[in-house]
Amino acid sequence: FPESTQKAIIQIRPGLSGIGSIIFRDEEEILSKSGVDTLTYYDKVIAPYKGKVEEWYVENQSIPAYFLVILITLVVILCSRSSLVWRIFPEIPPPPVELHSVLNFTKSNLIAFFRWTFITACIGVVVGSLLPSDSVAAIEPFAMWDKAQHAVAFATLTFLGHLSFPGRTMYLLLGLFLMGGIIEVIQEAAGYRKGEFSDMFANAFGMLVVFPITKCFEKKESK
Repeated sequence: FPESTQKAIIQIRPGLSGIGSIIFRDEEEILSKSGVDTLTYYDKVIAPYKGKVEEWYVENQSIPAYFLVILITLVVILCSRSSLVWRIFPEIPPPPVELHSVLNFTKSNLIAFFRWTFITACIGVVVGSLLPSDSVAAIEPFAMWDKAQHAVAFATLTFLGHLSFPGRTMYLLLGLFLMGGIIEVIQEAAGYRKGEFSDMFANAFGMLVVFPITKCFEKKESK
């Protein structure tokens, strides 16, 4: 590896798994099927890309990322042809063309998936909040304590929103807080539900609990 890559690698603490270990889990098989001199193929194709992957991980490592790596490791143990790593970490530098097929590389459309999930969840929260209280009470999951329900709902929306619109966390928090406020106003105006300021505080609590977690996921743009 180049000196810059070696410096990056020594910064990674030993763990149960690693991003390079996942991507090149079948390295021996890749080398045997390359059809060329294995040492040359390793030096010219595998090693440079493996170095880029490790450098990327050093710049983006975090506790949530580490646990995601563990999760992906368990998945690839059960399904060796899985392309989950590219979907969970779409920012990983793409491999050279020679490695696309052997590494099951696929361009991720995960952001679009998260955005549709976020929009659907927002609609679900709005509809559930505006249903007549008798209708909501009849739904088993909604029998939980009201303030806890608000906190959990908006914590979930905050996390999904961050995954959908990375780098726009403050706008996201403001938008969700305003959405919660508008829901309370409509509830009060409708008459069949009661709008409460305490619900807005519960919403804010849920968002603030998740906020530090979203910061851990943010890509370190300055590097």
